[in-house]
Amino acid sequence: MDLTPFAGLLSDGRTHSLTVRVFNANHRFEVTGAVLLYLDRGSRQVRGAVTRNTLPAAPTPVVEVDVRTVDGVTSGTVVVRSSRRFEIAGVVHTSHGTVHTRVEQNIDFSSEQAFDNITATSFSQNLNQMTTISSQTTVRERDDDRATSRRLEWPLALSFAARLRSDGINERRTIIRQEYRDRERSDDDDDFSREVSSVVTPSDTLLIRGGAVVGREGQASSHRYFSRDSDERCYSRRITAEGGRVTGIVDGEGCDE
Repeated sequence: MDLTPFAGLLSDGRTHSLTVRVFNANHRFEVTGAVLLYLDRGSRQVRGAVTRNTLPAAPTPVVEVDVRTVDGVTSGTVVVRSSRRFEIAGVVHTSHGTVHTRVEQNIDFSSEQAFDNITATSFSQNLNQMTTISSQTTVRERDDDRATSRRLEWPLALSFAARLRSDGINERRTIIRQEYRDRERSDDDDDFSREVSSVVTPSDTLLIRGGAVVGREGQASSHRYFSRDSDERCYSRRITAEGGRVTGIVDGEGCDE
């Protein structure tokens, strides 16, 4: 979250609150934040103003529900989509000149859920969700323009199924693939670029009888973290586990490409 366009307001000597709201979050949402602040060594106070702010008050998601029950079996889909486009610009008068900052950002969210074969003894749900944030920050100072672009993605795929076996055991299977991707590029500093990704793929099947867990099948997980930048620095590690035990650690994968 780039607050540079608000720098002129935040330095007016008053108390300010920074609030993060998560639209339609169930129950509650917690986040720990840190503010990175740069001081003007040549001035006790900088002044400025927000010159443009097109951020809407709240998102306006589109929800499409097509769920039906036929002969006691429920199936269908629920689709949610939301897109936001905004621009925030500001000016700050510093000891070394006037700085203009413009932040342009696109936020896209989509969630597609498919329900199948929902009865008194079975349940199946598949979820595909994606959140994408694309932003560009342009700074103009002394007729010099610098631009930094960044794209973040949070793909999530989840499959959950439950069924009653003939031996009376309730089988509950869960498969998850959760990712994080971050790509950044700056026109400043010799066109510096950076990418970071993290992929987690756990899976497990619980066996339940009479409300108690009596066993599990197919418990496995893997996690791959990858980071690389244009200065040829690279870090990669993949960890795999099965049955509650670590089965492998691989370092350097993808760094030679």
